[in-house]
Amino acid sequence: MWQCSNHHFFNGEDLRCPICARPREPPDWSYYVHNILLPKLKPEEQKIWLKYFTTFFTSGWENSGGSDVTDDGAWTGTEGSYAPTVTSAIKYQGSYAMQCSPASEDQSDVYKSGLPSTAIMYHRSYIYFSSGLPSVDNDYFDFSGIGLTSWQDSVFGNVKKISGAIYWGMTTYVGGTRNQGWESSPSNPTTGVWYCTELVRDVTNSSSKLYVDGTLKKDLATSHFGNSNMVFDGISYINYAGLVAIVDCVVVADTYIGPITPLTRLLLGVGK
Repeated sequence: MWQCSNHHFFNGEDLRCPICARPREPPDWSYYVHNILLPKLKPEEQKIWLKYFTTFFTSGWENSGGSDVTDDGAWTGTEGSYAPTVTSAIKYQGSYAMQCSPASEDQSDVYKSGLPSTAIMYHRSYIYFSSGLPSVDNDYFDFSGIGLTSWQDSVFGNVKKISGAIYWGMTTYVGGTRNQGWESSPSNPTTGVWYCTELVRDVTNSSSKLYVDGTLKKDLATSHFGNSNMVFDGISYINYAGLVAIVDCVVVADTYIGPITPLTRLLLGVGK
């Protein structure tokens, strides 16, 4: 079975896609390893493969035993008055995911420090809003994140209610100074849906980006201070109470990662 760049997939040795006539492309081994092979391997086996690719870190809470939110030490620590927990009730793939239920003006997340210093870092995670999306104008929260040493030089995804609609956006910090921006038209994310989010902290090109389900939602000009070496996952800050969010399938790399495709779901039986 193979998949063309128009996302048709089928069995056979054809040199062109019989649906759209695109030539058969060579395999994308980096994509195959990240999205198809790694979820099937034990942590010690993953390390062998990752030596040859650009992935710095992965976590799906499958090593947690159902209770350890650091995923058996994969994450460095937790933050917030209400620390995140491991859940088996809602997950994108596998047996477990992470659940966050932060208090108002607080956070509920995990962080990983000591990653290789990287000028352009990508951070993909799947997020699911179980309840409590912003209901009042100017309610918002930050999620996930990429940074240098601490939140003071970091970028985060953001969801905010503006003029009755809900927007995807970004929050950036440079030397502790905050800047925010949102997509031009509201996407109105809803509860009960898994969203593939991918952040980019690009020091080389002075940019911060947020992709959702493979679509660029915001590109925010940012004069970053220093390369990235840590990531956050969960809810990094919220200005209201009541949000319950689930996070799964975290990958951190120095190249674009992207959503898990229909072909991956077919091969792994995930996302059903």
